[in-house]
Parts: sequence; C-alpha cells; structure tokens
Amino acid sequence: VHQTAEKMLEVFLAGAESLNVSIIDMAGKTVRCQHTANTDQAVLDIHGLLPGTYVIVANGQRTKCIIP
Repeated sequence: VHQTAEKMLEVFLAGAESLNVSIIDMAGKTVRCQHTANTDQAVLDIHGLLPGTYVIVANGQRTKCIIP
C-alpha cells in the first residue's frame, strides 16, 4: 500500500490475478471498494476521506494505513 501526493492509494499484491480492495474506517464502515481483473495492482481515489487510520483489505489480507 502506497499513498501518492494526488490523494490516491496504490495497492499491490504480488502474484494476484485480480484484486478486491476495501478501505474500512475504524468504526468498521467500508468507505471505498474496488475490484480489478487481470492485474495485481489497484489505484483507489481517497479524496474526501477524513484524516485518520483506515484498514485496507486486499483479497483478504489486511493492513493499516494512516491518511493525513
């Protein structure tokens, strides 16, 4: 997971044939989701998300991300 300066979040999962990515706030609400086919990378727009800590779930694997 990598955040770009343009308020985009890049998610890469090596070897994946497709990605199901969700951004979940600390209250457990899914605030963004995206499905990509035939690639191991997704780019999600995070404009409008409040600063804070979020959980990123990509194909069932979880990590935390802090959005400034």
